[in-house]
Amino acid sequence: MGHKKLTAKQDGFAYDIANKKYDFQWEAYEANYNVKGMTRNSIYVEACKLIQNPKVALRIKEIEDKIKAKEKVTLDEILIKLSQRVNLDIREMFDDNDCLIPIKEMTQEQAIFIESFDTNELWGWEDDDSGKKQRTQIGVIKKVKIESIRSIMDMLIKYYGGYAKDNEQKSSNLDAIREIVQGSKGK
Repeated sequence: MGHKKLTAKQDGFAYDIANKKYDFQWEAYEANYNVKGMTRNSIYVEACKLIQNPKVALRIKEIEDKIKAKEKVTLDEILIKLSQRVNLDIREMFDDNDCLIPIKEMTQEQAIFIESFDTNELWGWEDDDSGKKQRTQIGVIKKVKIESIRSIMDMLIKYYGGYAKDNEQKSSNLDAIREIVQGSKGK
């Protein structure tokens, strides 16, 4: 489907370039145009001309902007996610027997809170009914590393300027700190 004022081939070329479908511009040209009988150099030259065409360049930018808009994560979304993590109660990730609930039963917020998850199965040998040794699982060790609340809080405090007052105090008290340090060296 062509874009207004562009041919279908020009629009296809623009789409391929904007979506980085090919490593080289000439490959996008080759995919959208009949290049039978053309030398590689001619294809390269035509691709360069086409990409410099103002209508094609504008179309490439339009497509790239749409892609960026879809992929863009706003600062507000990040701050909301961080604040959700701060308010997450880790006790909700355990059952009444203090065992970690199965990961499939966790909410998305709980699962995202986990930085790493390691499971080790413990195996041993037991006699079966006929007296033969049979390998059986005797336990499971789960190691779960949870994201640090301190680092999340630090990110939020920095964003909201919570350290501004501390930074001002540090700079205004710099001379006093130097005097204390130099005085302690003299003793």
